[in-house]
Amino acid sequence: MNQSADMASSTDPGVAGTPPRDFWWKFQISLMVAGLCFLVGWGIYKQGLYGTVYVQAKTIKAKNNAELPIYTELKPNATDEEKAKGFISWQRTLGVWLAAAITLAVFSSLFRDNMFYKLAESLMVGVSAGYWFVVAFWSSLVPLVFAKLLPDLAQATVLPGLQIPPGTWQILGYTAPDLSALFPLLLGAMLLARLIPSYSWLARWPLALIVGTMAGLRLVLIIESDFVEQIRSTILPLIVMVPNSAEAGAPFKIDWLLSLRNTSIIACVISSLSYFIFSIEHRGAFGRLSRMGVFVLMITFGASFAYTVMGRITLLTMRLEFLFKDWLQFDWLLN
Repeated sequence: MNQSADMASSTDPGVAGTPPRDFWWKFQISLMVAGLCFLVGWGIYKQGLYGTVYVQAKTIKAKNNAELPIYTELKPNATDEEKAKGFISWQRTLGVWLAAAITLAVFSSLFRDNMFYKLAESLMVGVSAGYWFVVAFWSSLVPLVFAKLLPDLAQATVLPGLQIPPGTWQILGYTAPDLSALFPLLLGAMLLARLIPSYSWLARWPLALIVGTMAGLRLVLIIESDFVEQIRSTILPLIVMVPNSAEAGAPFKIDWLLSLRNTSIIACVISSLSYFIFSIEHRGAFGRLSRMGVFVLMITFGASFAYTVMGRITLLTMRLEFLFKDWLQFDWLLN
């Protein structure tokens, strides 16, 4: 019965006026085959693997007059003579191909959810988590906990540049540990208790401390940047007087452009705030003022959304430029 239901769903024409599901499946298979044929043909046209990275070895002198080799990456449109002086960096070439494969796997989600997109997504999440774990370990745990509890051992092993303050207590010739680091270490260990169901309630205390502390710090910053600073920026003169550069006449003159700018800013702020005053009925002159505030808010939200979209489009163009220029090495882009 399940087999017959699956066969019926595969041949289901779907909504009237739309192609059947088999059409989209065949279209995706055809598109993949066409893409593979293009990649193979383009590789034959380029007379080898595209996406190769050539480097040139140079030497520089260090402070002790020792010569150190450095490798300069050549551009994809480098001449054959420049490539002959260098060699192929297989590590960087592998990185280009791996980045191109992951980019294509992410783009594959435009057709449908598939295993390649899930693999790229999992790889992205796993690499990011591992990277930030290493960063947190070396930027927080080692210098703030390990270096304070065992300063001599930390200086002799992982932190040779650790500066021990003069006048620090010594116990049997060793630097005394800073026991204040045990408190955050204990709180961090209590957070890990969330992994044990019977002791998961212990994680609530450090979590509450973190949330409360961050909320208090952020509140002060938000009040300073988003409230006080905006009020300060709104207190502007409606008529701006600037020094008169002319030899004759009054010592000051009106800057009409700045005056119009300040007046429009104050008018937009007042109209936007009037929309949120609900204790007065929005009728008459006050209603027209609040309606003007609606237009100001719509323009503001639209500009903010457009700015976000432009940022995402910039990321898209950067990935397309990487595929067409660094990986496929299209001649019309390189020239």
